[in-house]
Amino acid sequence: MRSADAPLHGSRTAADAAFRHGLVLHRAGRLADAASTYRQALQFEPDHFDALYLLGAIESERGEDEAAATLFGRAARRRPAHADAHNCEGVALRKLRRPADALCCFERALALRPDHPEYHNNRGNALADLEREDEAVVAYDRAIRLRRDYAKAHFNRGNALRNLGRPREAIESYRTVLSIAPGDSDAHANLADTLCEMGRQPAALEHFEAAATEDPADLVSRHPAHFDSDPVRARLRLGLRLLQAGDFARGWQLFEWRHRLDGNADAQALRLGSRPWRGAEPLGGKRIVLFNEQGLGDTIQFCRHASLVAERGATVLLQVQSPLAGLLRSVPGVRATLTPADPPPAHDLHCPLMSVPGALGIELQTIPAFTPYLSAPTSVIAEWAAKLGPRRRPRIGLAWSGNSAHKGDVLRSIAFAEFCRRLPAGFEYVSLQKDVRDTDRPLLERLGVRDFAGELRDFSDSAALCANLDLVITVDTSIAHLAGALDLPVWILLQHDPDYRWLLHRSDSPWYPSATLYRQGVDGDWAPVLARVAADLVRTFQGRIPVPQSCFEAF
Repeated sequence: MRSADAPLHGSRTAADAAFRHGLVLHRAGRLADAASTYRQALQFEPDHFDALYLLGAIESERGEDEAAATLFGRAARRRPAHADAHNCEGVALRKLRRPADALCCFERALALRPDHPEYHNNRGNALADLEREDEAVVAYDRAIRLRRDYAKAHFNRGNALRNLGRPREAIESYRTVLSIAPGDSDAHANLADTLCEMGRQPAALEHFEAAATEDPADLVSRHPAHFDSDPVRARLRLGLRLLQAGDFARGWQLFEWRHRLDGNADAQALRLGSRPWRGAEPLGGKRIVLFNEQGLGDTIQFCRHASLVAERGATVLLQVQSPLAGLLRSVPGVRATLTPADPPPAHDLHCPLMSVPGALGIELQTIPAFTPYLSAPTSVIAEWAAKLGPRRRPRIGLAWSGNSAHKGDVLRSIAFAEFCRRLPAGFEYVSLQKDVRDTDRPLLERLGVRDFAGELRDFSDSAALCANLDLVITVDTSIAHLAGALDLPVWILLQHDPDYRWLLHRSDSPWYPSATLYRQGVDGDWAPVLARVAADLVRTFQGRIPVPQSCFEAF
């Protein structure tokens, strides 16, 4: 007797016929027609395994991961012993950022086929997504034992080892990938990054250049939905490393690849509606909008180039973040400053601020270091002088953390407890933080560090406060750029592999003549840096502070 949910024989026959027709279309590369025909088969028989499975494959290829996961899941339930259906469902779920569900699928696949290297590799990827890198390495090792030349598993193993803080082993894995596939741009790029993190920049440059050789046109034809893949990132990485090494001619050119990954500048340009300027078009008599695209520090650093654009005969309108608009009116040559919310006046051209030095052909030797190019209003400086009161001891400004949302913040910021531990007594310390983290505030009060966070309305206030100090000590944040642009003495504390703008192996900055750079010798180790800062503080202000010198270590 036929069960209620069993398909009629005629329906099964019609489903099989539709499926076979779809398979012919699929093999001919007519994916849309094949998908439509597979759906016809499923109308006749909703649990037709082959139609579910192959329609899932088409949806996956289209990037329709939600639909693919549903179809592969239905196929896996129809045939629980089909290992690849479980695996494919897991791949789709992982793309949907559901790694725990994906892990269950991969483990079901491995229970059926424990000798399948791809399933072990995919399980490792899900474990890595769940930040279980130790287990992920074990999974990749199992995949590699089953297939010694499994380049993807070696590559993923390298990534997991790098996340575990085992860079030498990661380098070994990436080199193994390149011995199997010498042109693998992903392996070249990640190997280069890891070498840089270990301070081996010259060796890294070779691999950045190798990673950047792939033609992006080929990339688009192969991965139209994923144009931000590593060959594009590799060009940007190479550009940043060349800038860091002082090779500006090639560096600025490759730096433009950032627009392929971040559409922020393109979106702003679209709103402006004018022609882009990249250096070739004469500027005499033209009105040009130079607009910010990245962080506050970037805007402060690169707004100096507005003066050079004005010298070419342009009327310069500067569109910047709201907290900077008032202060940046002081940039020489700027006709007006706008915020992103302001409707731009009539103009002819536009250019992102961070593209201006490339358009101007700025070299390391021709950086416009005419500081100060910013100045706080004298009335605001006087206001802050009154707030601070009489100066009885050297007055030192402190900034120890940046925007916590910044992807590299954990590397550049320092916990205040560590930052202040070695600071010598005998100084008047002033916090320059606009946002003080809740974990830091009690210690500020306990140590008597003056905190004006609630009174800093915008960067004009921050600039005026800095102008009333003897020295600014800061990590790599907008305060570093602000003090440098004001031509105030500033000591900048840098991570081991710093941002490109600070170059390499030097204690000065061609961008900011008043700056002194303090670099980490070992990644993550701030203690020697802070010890040098403390010793230099005492030496610099000798005679102006009480002796003997103690420090805050006892807190």
